[in-house]
Amino acid sequence: ITNFTGGAGSNTFTNTSGSNTWNISNNNVGSILGKNFTAFGNLTGGASDIFAFANNSAAITGNLTGGANSTLDVSALSSPTVDIQQHTSTNIGGTFSGVSNFVGNGASSSLVGPDNSIWHINSHDGGTVNGNVFTAFGNLIDGAGSNDFILESGGSIDGSITGGGTSNTLTVVSGVTQWTINGINAGTVTGVSGGFSNIQNLVGGIDTNTFTFIGNSNITGTINGGNTTNTNVIDYSGYTSPLTLNLAAPTSGNEFNSGSVNNQASTLSFTQIQSIIGPSTGTNILILPNNKLATITYTNAARTAGFIGDPFYFTNFIIQSNTPVPAPTPTNINIPDVAQIITPFNDPTSTPPTVTMAVTQSLNYIVDSNINQIIDQEISLDVKLAESLSVGCFQVQ
Repeated sequence: ITNFTGGAGSNTFTNTSGSNTWNISNNNVGSILGKNFTAFGNLTGGASDIFAFANNSAAITGNLTGGANSTLDVSALSSPTVDIQQHTSTNIGGTFSGVSNFVGNGASSSLVGPDNSIWHINSHDGGTVNGNVFTAFGNLIDGAGSNDFILESGGSIDGSITGGGTSNTLTVVSGVTQWTINGINAGTVTGVSGGFSNIQNLVGGIDTNTFTFIGNSNITGTINGGNTTNTNVIDYSGYTSPLTLNLAAPTSGNEFNSGSVNNQASTLSFTQIQSIIGPSTGTNILILPNNKLATITYTNAARTAGFIGDPFYFTNFIIQSNTPVPAPTPTNINIPDVAQIITPFNDPTSTPPTVTMAVTQSLNYIVDSNINQIIDQEISLDVKLAESLSVGCFQVQ
């Protein structure tokens, strides 16, 4: 017997022996091992079976049950969507089970992952998610919860990546990577043609990463540059709102690369970032950490650009300290002699390009302190001159 026809009601066609390919060619119609079936809405196969839907008319009204490691192949459908969390698929009226391999048709197919999933994209439109293997799915969609998309070396996506929960992370492992944030937790990135959305955390890889914000777009979680060996950049030059950058103290040495940025609407945390460019309009503030000695080198006359430490580059920011400074005491004021007073003003090279300051000192305080010292020095000079006059002679060299 090679032809089987089901009756009225719900019918199931079963073949669990061996590893076979099921060809579904029309509504509840198909074949397996040369046997043709009609009016069977439920299919039950064995281990490692392949269930292939041949065209847009190919469908079953019931459930598809595979054995261990079975494959669902929807590559011949126009715009299929497979949902691993709900066990549903385009052209399957019920649910599927026993399936861990999925084949799509590329850019127009979508795969929805399980809740709390980890995606490893290790080929073109292919990879794994929570133990399931997918091939030729150009659009990847998270389930609920906390989810991670990891774009491995050699991996790429023709379509888009969409986070499903409220704490989703996208990581690009290698390659010089350009990230463009053009919405709230949305944007584009090298290797993902259709961009990403509902992704709260971005992580760069071992090469240089540039994170560029368009308009007043935003990332509500964290940006991690991924390494400290390259200059990873956050670029807010296209922003129109002022920013406050809080720089955190280094965990070791003098390498500042973490902190937070407040854009009045929300706060972005960052780490392993070596350069931040602020908007060219408005006043942007860079606040240094408490109780940390910082060496600041300015690279423009306006003192709104330069680098700190080893090094952290800043552009379009005014530096200020984080805490007020107590009044100076006589023990920390150094009054130079007359020659020390006169010589610096005659020396055209005496203004250094580098300012080394304790972070607890503000620039205003340094200026005020210097003025007070000059006044004290003038008083001291007058006293010395008066003393010399009292004995009938004096000399200033």
